[in-house]
Amino acid sequence: MITRFFQSIGEKIQGQTSISKVYGEPIETQGKTLIPVAKVTFGYGVGVGNVANSEDETNASHQTGAGGVGGGGGAVVTPIGILEITKENTRFIPIDDRKKWFQIFIAGFTTALFLRRLLKK
Repeated sequence: MITRFFQSIGEKIQGQTSISKVYGEPIETQGKTLIPVAKVTFGYGVGVGNVANSEDETNASHQTGAGGVGGGGGAVVTPIGILEITKENTRFIPIDDRKKWFQIFIAGFTTALFLRRLLKK
């Protein structure tokens, strides 16, 4: 039962996270083929539980109450670049994330200045 449950979750996640569903098909233009490249991260889990009806909830032999099974999962698709294919060569063009890191640096610097002023008072 649990094996089928995991297989079902995995198949559903995999079907929703293919790169072509996120970015579309490879593009052919001006003698080049452009293929999106992404990192796909999966995660899923399951839980099984019982509700004990006895006063001694730690004793498994006394657990006769209701129980249940639950679970879920998800995936994150992160673009990392483009594969450019021409007759002459093939190259990987990474997506540069410097703007994001600059914003994080500015936010951290501003927070540090604010805390410094707050602690001086």
